[in-house]
Amino acid sequence: MRRAATVAAALLAVMLPLGSQVAFAATGTVLADFVPGGPAGNGRGIAFDGTNLYYTLVSDPHIYKVTTTGSPLGSITVAAPGAQGGPLSWDGSALWTADYSNTSLLLRVNPASGAILSSCDFVAANPGNPAVTTPSKSIGSFPDGLDWTGSSNWLSGEGGGNPGNWDAELDTSCVIHNSFVAPPHGGDGTSGVAFVGDPFTGNKLWHAVPGEFAGTGPSIFQTDTSGVPTGVSFPASHLTEDLAFDEVTFAPKCALWANEATSGGPNHLTAYEIPCPERPISATGTTINGVEGAPFTGTVATFTDPDPNSTASEYTAAIDWGDGTSTAGTISGSTGGPFTVSGTHTYTEEGTYAVTVVITDVDTPSNNATAHSTAHVADAALSPGTLTLVDGVEGVSPTNATFTFTDANPFATTADFTATFDWGDGTTSAGVVTGPVGGHFTVTGSHVYTEEGSYTVKVTVVDDGGKTTSATGTAGPVDAPIAAVCSAAAVSPQAFSGPVATLTDANSNGTVADFTATISWGDALSSGGTVAGPTGGPFTVSGTHTYASTGFFTITVSIVDDGGSTATTSCVVLIFGTSVGGNFVIGDGNSAVGTHVTFWGAQWAKLNTLSGGDAPAAFKGFENDPSTAPACGTNWTAAPGNSSPPPAGPLPDFMAVIVSSSISKSGSTISGDTPHVVVVHVAPGYAPNPGHAGTGMVVGVVC
Repeated sequence: MRRAATVAAALLAVMLPLGSQVAFAATGTVLADFVPGGPAGNGRGIAFDGTNLYYTLVSDPHIYKVTTTGSPLGSITVAAPGAQGGPLSWDGSALWTADYSNTSLLLRVNPASGAILSSCDFVAANPGNPAVTTPSKSIGSFPDGLDWTGSSNWLSGEGGGNPGNWDAELDTSCVIHNSFVAPPHGGDGTSGVAFVGDPFTGNKLWHAVPGEFAGTGPSIFQTDTSGVPTGVSFPASHLTEDLAFDEVTFAPKCALWANEATSGGPNHLTAYEIPCPERPISATGTTINGVEGAPFTGTVATFTDPDPNSTASEYTAAIDWGDGTSTAGTISGSTGGPFTVSGTHTYTEEGTYAVTVVITDVDTPSNNATAHSTAHVADAALSPGTLTLVDGVEGVSPTNATFTFTDANPFATTADFTATFDWGDGTTSAGVVTGPVGGHFTVTGSHVYTEEGSYTVKVTVVDDGGKTTSATGTAGPVDAPIAAVCSAAAVSPQAFSGPVATLTDANSNGTVADFTATISWGDALSSGGTVAGPTGGPFTVSGTHTYASTGFFTITVSIVDDGGSTATTSCVVLIFGTSVGGNFVIGDGNSAVGTHVTFWGAQWAKLNTLSGGDAPAAFKGFENDPSTAPACGTNWTAAPGNSSPPPAGPLPDFMAVIVSSSISKSGSTISGDTPHVVVVHVAPGYAPNPGHAGTGMVVGVVC
């Protein structure tokens, strides 16, 4: 940062011996003043090439080169007739000069050989322009000042004792693009001119005033490039001619070199301190590494200012953190820099952010620099809490899981997380995350197991930034209850085969493989049952058993689920036998359970009532065709009397007997129907002779 100091009061000229320099000065203070070590005389032009000085003398075709302490470095002769003692400028690789002998040529000269590289005629290039036509005041009238802008030259005519002379800016073809009448200073015109570029506060021109004719003494003053004075001026030590700007030799100070003539004596090369132009600051971003939710405090950028006297208080910094927020930065650093911009910010989410820092010169806001950097914000750590499992019942009620966790990011929300439960049985499901901003957070989930058992449950929480946390626990869903109901037939032949129980399981996923059934047949024997049915039931338990005797037996069915649940059911079954060689018959009027009946004997026809009419007297109560076990809905035949004798006995204690509603005789064949079959508890006294009746009581119905 440069602060232009306006010096209104004239400063006393300081005469310094050859080669001497001062350590400190203000505007107009002499930084160097010496007679050059080469030829000297009536000085005219001067130019600075960034390291050394060039100067000319009136009526001398040479251009002399010296160091900034006056040591001679040689000279060149300008290869153009009449090009003598003119003003000088340096364009970065070559010298420009104009002939002081009132010609209109502007020459570009090789600094090593003096050869003319190019030339142009500023009178011919600008016909009618008053800057080249005004008598005795034009830029071609004893040109005293010349300086390069970077693309053009400013040229000034001799104004000593001649106020109102012109200054003009010419391109390299001598076309004038800007011109003005130099403002008189102290009643005198100007001679030398120097250009100082400043992109921030505006370009400036410095003008030399000989003062010898006005009697005011030599001076130097500043204007803008329109010729408007800025108010900055100071007296010169000698009669001043051409000027040249130098920001290198006395850095950090800036200087204005003057080729100064003395009456009858040698010329002086004098350097005066002037305000340095504003120069751009430059900034570099610093990579930021932080963690979401945690305050970051640190350096976000560094910057430099070419001004070695700059201080941190002369700047402001604005930090755009890339997440929609901006804050002011804090600037620190010693005088002259480099400077550091620091800031504090808390990112609410992980990610990569583009950070922009704008540093602004307080006095010259247009002088600013932008630094770009990247903030890498890591995901905050997750910490697990407790996984709690409340066991359910297989296939019936769910196992409920609750897991707690925390996020180090106080800005975390439930939307940041994805939770998954692995239930340990090959199935997974999403968890539901709840909780306030910043936590604590709770994950809940539930699952109905298809089988009881022990399962390892794992819950995993994933932050959208990548961090994870998890926990494991053991679930133990219990076995669902089972129930059984006896389903065995009330009566059965001695060879029992069929269902004995109906089984239900509260687990809708239960299968037959889950169960083991045992049947106690009531005769001191038992066997395994067979379980059948669809998934979820109901199921049927079946078994096969041959009883050695007849009668009432209690069948007990015991079922065990592989998960531990049990069920037991019992029922009484009447087991009956059959007679050999045929079956005994009773009338349907005598078939009710609890009825005492005669199923064999000489008085059978009188003792049995048939709904279809009286039975033939010849029928004694035994049929022999079919001779197998009786079956409802069939017909039978028998020989009359006892021509087909019944079995000799003993008969089964509980015996199947045919119930007939109609019995008839055709010839010698007696036949009847079988609408029912009952079980008769046989009483003692039976014999195959009809005189020994077979009696008993109906105790059950087969069909």
